[in-house]
Amino acid sequence: MKRHTARIIVINERGATLLFRGDERERSWWFTPGGGVDDGETVVAAAHRELREETGLFGLDLGEPVFEHTVNVHYQGDWWHQHEEFFVTRVAQVELDTSGWTAHEIAFMREWRWWTPAEIAASTETIYPENLVELISLG
Repeated sequence: MKRHTARIIVINERGATLLFRGDERERSWWFTPGGGVDDGETVVAAAHRELREETGLFGLDLGEPVFEHTVNVHYQGDWWHQHEEFFVTRVAQVELDTSGWTAHEIAFMREWRWWTPAEIAASTETIYPENLVELISLG
C-alpha cells in the first residue's frame, strides 16, 4: 500500500523535540507528529491539519520541507510504501491538547514527551526518523 505523509519536527525553547510513542503488538517506537496526506490536500495543509489534530498547535510557520524519504514500514499487519516529508517548527514549551486525536490515535499512541538531541542520540529505543538529531539541527 502506498502512503504520502507530512511529519513535523516540533522544537521547544529548550531545544527539545516532541515525540509520540506508539505501540503495536510486541513493539513500540517514538516518532514525530504528523500523518497521511488526504486526497486533494497539499503536504503543507496536511502538516498543519495533523499538527492541530495531534497537538492542538496551529498557525505555526512550517516553511518548506527540510527532508524527505521513502521507507517501507510494517504497520497494522500491512506493508506500507511510505513517502515522508518533514517540516521543522519552533514553539514555546506547551502542554498538548490531544482532544483532536482520532480513535486510532487514542488506541495506538501511548504517551508523548520532549526529547533533547542528547537524549535522542543516547537512547536505545527505536526513534524515527533515524536521522532525527541531524534534522533538528536544521531548525
